[in-house]
Amino acid sequence: MIKDIFKNGSKIFSKRQSSIFSAAAILGFAFSASAFLGILRDRLLYAKFFACCPGQLDAYNAAFRIPDIVFQLLVLGALSAAFIPVFGEELDKNEEEAYITASSVLNLLFIVFLVLGSLIIVFSKPLSSLVAIGFTTQQTYLMSQLMKIIVVSQMFFLFSNFLTSILQTNQRFLVPALAPMIYNLGIILGIQILSPIWGIWGPTLGVLLGAVLHFLIQLPLVIKLGFRYFPVINLKLTGVKKILALMPPRTIALAIKELQATIILIIGSSLTVGYLSLFYLGQRLTSFFSRVFGVTIGQASLPVLSKEASRKKMSKYKETLFSSFLQAMFLALPTAAIFLILRIPLVRLAYGAKEFPWKATIVTGQVIAFLVPLVVSGTINDILGRGFYAFQDTKTPLIVSWVSLIVFIIIAVGGSIFSHVGVVVLALATSISSVVQSLILMFLLFKKIKIKKLNRITVPLLKMIISSVASTISVWLLLRGLDLYVFDTTRISGLIGLTSISSFGGILVYLSLGLAFQLQEARAIVKLAKSVLVWPRDILPIHELPPQVE
Repeated sequence: MIKDIFKNGSKIFSKRQSSIFSAAAILGFAFSASAFLGILRDRLLYAKFFACCPGQLDAYNAAFRIPDIVFQLLVLGALSAAFIPVFGEELDKNEEEAYITASSVLNLLFIVFLVLGSLIIVFSKPLSSLVAIGFTTQQTYLMSQLMKIIVVSQMFFLFSNFLTSILQTNQRFLVPALAPMIYNLGIILGIQILSPIWGIWGPTLGVLLGAVLHFLIQLPLVIKLGFRYFPVINLKLTGVKKILALMPPRTIALAIKELQATIILIIGSSLTVGYLSLFYLGQRLTSFFSRVFGVTIGQASLPVLSKEASRKKMSKYKETLFSSFLQAMFLALPTAAIFLILRIPLVRLAYGAKEFPWKATIVTGQVIAFLVPLVVSGTINDILGRGFYAFQDTKTPLIVSWVSLIVFIIIAVGGSIFSHVGVVVLALATSISSVVQSLILMFLLFKKIKIKKLNRITVPLLKMIISSVASTISVWLLLRGLDLYVFDTTRISGLIGLTSISSFGGILVYLSLGLAFQLQEARAIVKLAKSVLVWPRDILPIHELPPQVE
């Protein structure tokens, strides 16, 4: 019995997730656990550095900017939109050629990254001065030194994200989803163990440790699945040509996103010391919710959408897209509403009621209030963007990204010139540009796949909105009543009780109305909850699912 549990329990990590919802559930659970560690990481980081040396904290956060640009443009430009659809297609035809294609792309990316990374290390100081124009001389120097360590860590992320793409193409989502947890643990170790000795260098070295662990945890399963590495760069292969052809539009689209983030840094570096870090704090807390729904469901659906698009099975493609979209919206809409109501207690709970100053809590809460629309729009963008990538169409999202950037620049730059609340303007500009992007993507994708009647989406979406409004009212009433008459929110136990009961009440109202409206997504949540309650039965034994036959 015990032997079977351990034997079959280990198979969970290599088990194939055959449905989008099961894959998204695994991704969502692991991503939530990773986000919890991320919140703990930020709590420890800000508790150590925000009160004593906010300038160093700003420099640490800013040090990621240039390395992130290179990583996003070079690595994610290839892997997020180009690699998975093409590699999956090649894997169906010729396994060895698919591995040669993958190896060629990896080797090419590594060489280019090596050159660009070396340039960043050599010119780190002038680059820091260029993007953080409001920093002091000491901040700029510190930023340039920290940047060198972060560049090295990005090299490991290049390899680890490549492994992630291979595993997701093979519909193995659990191990890639666990990797960010290990990354956050590396940073936490750096904060707790190294910071007392080396100050802000502690979490920076933790970033490097986390990146190495992010790579190592995925390597065994990739090897087990039979991946073979070839030390070649064969640019003549059809798969390599396709990936390289798909990369430029996606890379430019990511460049637009990185340009937006760089503008935020440029404007934010001129704000009150520490405010840039508070913006990033609010942004990370908000983006967690959009990522846990949009990215997880989007990642889970991309291999399936790509396969259906390549086989010209448009009815199945549409149904997969609609179900993915509605599943994400069912989760995102009430979350955005509840998050808006509970933002202040959540900030205090996440980042500390004593260690985190009250003024910083208020500013972070203001940032979150204006970023809340991202929970919904960011989710939509992740899903619909992958809807285009499944057709190997990276140009349309690129054009839409340009429009979104223009909207952002107009609001952010104009607002910063004519307003004294720059950090709020940055949040508002980010949200509005994201909403504009969502609306345009939706219009263009539905037009592309020739959707004439929107009842499949609009009817359940309307039911979700009504349920969300009712949920929001119930959360607000619970929050007010519990805060006034039940809990002492100056204590951590009071904050936990307040947020837990208020959130649970809102979720219960939302789920009950969802079941009353006969929403499939509500039924799926209930079914998933039941399966979680009987998980010990599922571990004995586990049988590998055969490949899907259509």
